[in-house]
Amino acid sequence: MTWAGMGLSGVELFEEIRRDARRGDAGVRELARRHGVHRRTVWARTFTDPRLRAAIIDRLTFARSATAH
Repeated sequence: MTWAGMGLSGVELFEEIRRDARRGDAGVRELARRHGVHRRTVWARTFTDPRLRAAIIDRLTFARSATAH
């Protein structure tokens, strides 16, 4: 079975999502659009990797502190 008509299995798709998230050049919405999945899917797949979880939390914390000033 393929995911989102892209010819990828779920495992392959989720690995691509994690790989793109590690690069850090796009947010959750952009990753969801790129891969044709819901934002919740991207969020769940990136938060299963502890390294990505820490990176995302750091980015969110930095973004919030930058907008607060």
